[in-house]
Amino acid sequence: MVSGILSEGFRLNIAVPGVGYADPVSGACFAEPGNRVTCRDTDEHKIGNLNRGKISIYEPELEDLLLRFEAKLR
Repeated sequence: MVSGILSEGFRLNIAVPGVGYADPVSGACFAEPGNRVTCRDTDEHKIGNLNRGKISIYEPELEDLLLRFEAKLR
């Protein structure tokens, strides 16, 4: 059912609470099909780094995903 909705152009607004280890990975994966993803964290430094496409973890292909969304990051 969800895949049918998404294939018809319906996009979700998704909130990611935190920018820890798994959160940027989840956010990037949710954004890949065109969903709007908002990441929130109390650490402004982490959010600033994320907005600049910099991440403090290594996850294969994550940097490439973030670079694709760089123009849309706020």
